[in-house]
Amino acid sequence: MAKLSTKTRKAMPAKSFALPGKKFPIENKSHARAAERDVGRAEKAGSITPMEGEEVQAKAKAKLGEPKLPVLPAMGKTHDKGAIVFDNNMKPFHHESVKHTSEDR
Repeated sequence: MAKLSTKTRKAMPAKSFALPGKKFPIENKSHARAAERDVGRAEKAGSITPMEGEEVQAKAKAKLGEPKLPVLPAMGKTHDKGAIVFDNNMKPFHHESVKHTSEDR
């Protein structure tokens, strides 16, 4: 990856970055791969939120020409083996159909 000088970075348009504030440059494939690789470290350090991390990953993948992964609505994470939808209001079946006795406990 080519190093960015302060002068070059300041001259770059905002659309060349994955996040506002000129964070995570993705103007070329080399920088997009670096952003994709380094996003986990930034999340662990607390400098970006997990949602911002997902945004960086999506924009880097788009720059690299990789397909978008579905976002799971209940969990807010991407999953590469297909979307699984969870219904948080669903109760386990035995609560309504099975009567517990003292022997069950």
